[in-house]
Amino acid sequence: MIARARLCLLGFCLLLAPAAGAAGIFIDSLSQRMVNELDVVDVDVRFEFGSDALEALRSGVPLVFNFEFKVTKARHFLWDQTIVAQTRRYELARHALADRYVLTDLITRERRVYGSIDEAAMELGRLRNIPLGERQDFAAETSYHGHLQVRLDIESLPAPLRPIAYISPSWRMSSDWYRWNLNSTRSD
Repeated sequence: MIARARLCLLGFCLLLAPAAGAAGIFIDSLSQRMVNELDVVDVDVRFEFGSDALEALRSGVPLVFNFEFKVTKARHFLWDQTIVAQTRRYELARHALADRYVLTDLITRERRVYGSIDEAAMELGRLRNIPLGERQDFAAETSYHGHLQVRLDIESLPAPLRPIAYISPSWRMSSDWYRWNLNSTRSD
């Protein structure tokens, strides 16, 4: 009985193994700079869609991606203090009549149209001039860390798809947390 259960578990793991590598989000680079007294970042992200997510997108199901930014202040004896927390949300959808892919910034409502999923995903992964805070928000001579995670928002999917998306590896699209040191010493 135990051997049969182990064999079933092994078979289940082998069944899921090929699909597990099929989807992912990878933060390739991030750079920070000062623009008009604002700390801003530029980010390059690579999206590898799983087969289920691609099929849903081609069938007209919009996909929403959250770019979660945090800035924390390092403290010696307590956990780090969160100074800035913001989420940028983008929707990628297929326009069926035009057979085009529409990328929408859900904050500004700006829409851009692309001829292919690859073009739209490439543009989705190129964020520029994202403000983290004003110079005065960060004290000189203090250590600050930036954090970024990009993930598919499963809760924004239609209700019938959510349970499948939670258990299927091809829907698990999330980057690891990317961490960097903010420039802590500022010249005035």
